[in-house]
Amino acid sequence: MQVLDKIIKAALAIGFAASVMAPAMADTIALTPVDTFGLQAYTGGLGMDFTVSSGIRITQLGAFDSGKDGFNNGITVGIFNIATGQLVAPAVTLTTANTLAVGNNRFIDVTDFDLGMGTYSIVAQGYGDNEKNGNVGTGNAPSTVDTAGGAIAFVGGARYGMSAGFVLPTTLDTGPANRYDAGTFAFTQVPEPATLALFGFGLLGLSLTRRRSK
Repeated sequence: MQVLDKIIKAALAIGFAASVMAPAMADTIALTPVDTFGLQAYTGGLGMDFTVSSGIRITQLGAFDSGKDGFNNGITVGIFNIATGQLVAPAVTLTTANTLAVGNNRFIDVTDFDLGMGTYSIVAQGYGDNEKNGNVGTGNAPSTVDTAGGAIAFVGGARYGMSAGFVLPTTLDTGPANRYDAGTFAFTQVPEPATLALFGFGLLGLSLTRRRSK
């Protein structure tokens, strides 16, 4: 009995250690503008739809910084669930003061939140004459996409729309899916291997407990 107890405790301890000691994955930037300057002064919402095929964790929200000189206007950024049309977490307004420059984007840390399998849209609003967005239709190159090995994929033709508030734009554009230099985000993949390790060791402990009871 004592031997079985020790085996169970060891198995569960190893599973716990696997979850705690799993190496942190570097954040992936979903969309990175190629061009330094935007060529469109659109004041409405600009959204790009993407699917999530395995769980991801959003760590930062970002926006294109035309000219890499900070934001002349505050840029509001958020992620919407396409199915519900609702924000999945509070939107944030990015300014020069509260963001960090990374290439042609600026980012702000947010309270981490997870996205499960589904279709979402990264939306940015606040561009205009003093802070131009990029648009393939006006001569900008498409943003570079990093899918983190297929965890996400940008789909559709992007979307836009004018609204007094910050809502999911409803007018679909003609593509490509990464049409705009506007909103972006940084993410990590949810550490599923560690979770599976915990589950597996838990099953081992359960199996041994059942054998002991017999």
